[in-house]
Formats: sequence, C-alpha cells, structure tokens
Amino acid sequence: MNDAGSAVRGTLCGRRIVAGLEAKRPRLGALLAHAEVATLTPSAVTLAFSDRFGFEQAEKARAEIDSAISEVLRRPIHAVFTVGARAERAVRSEVGVENDAAAADRKSREQEARQHPLIRSAQDVFGASLKEIKT
Repeated sequence: MNDAGSAVRGTLCGRRIVAGLEAKRPRLGALLAHAEVATLTPSAVTLAFSDRFGFEQAEKARAEIDSAISEVLRRPIHAVFTVGARAERAVRSEVGVENDAAAADRKSREQEARQHPLIRSAQDVFGASLKEIKT
C-alpha cells in the first residue's frame, strides 16, 4: 500500500471499520480509532497501538476485530497487533490525523496573529517580542 490511491482506500475502509464497531461496541471503535495501520496485505493487517493497554484490549477483542475487518474488506483478514508507532505506516490513525490537523490550524492562527498590524505596532511601541500566543 504505497501509492496515494491505496492510502485513501485504506483510510476509507478504516473509517468504515471503526464506524461499524462504534455502532456495536463504542469502546472498541474508539480503541481502533487510535490504532495505526502499519502494514496491509491481502490476508493480514498489522495495527500498531501507542501503548500496551490498547494492545491488550485489542487482543481480548481479536475475534470481533477480525470479523469487522473481514466484513468491510469482503475477505478473511487476520489482525496482528503491535505496540509502538512505526516510522513508516500504511494508514495514519484517525486520532492522529485529527491531532495533526489541529496542530496545523493552531500554527496557522499563531502565524496570522504574529503578522497582524496591531500586534506588530505594539511590538514596535514597546520594543518587545511575543512570548506566546494563546489560541
């Protein structure tokens, strides 16, 4: 799953899997929203969790997770769970994507505030620089 099209398809399938599990078992759906797809082959998917707790919870619900993934992908799939983020991943977790978007938005708003004419004037008048910007 290296090309952009495969990543998009993987993300869409991941969202359908999480949504399906959230409807049946909200905790399990939330757990999978934090998992990153490390690898995806025709017969197996490796899900990486950031901590041991997520890994253990997924192991306990392996049958349900395998079933949900197989149902969305329309073929038997075996889930493999690992602990720790991988440097290279096939699909970023939903929570990770949301966090990245929030950080980018915050950075954009901070940059916009630093360039605002009133802020620049205040810096010139007081001879000071901005310490922090609360967004």
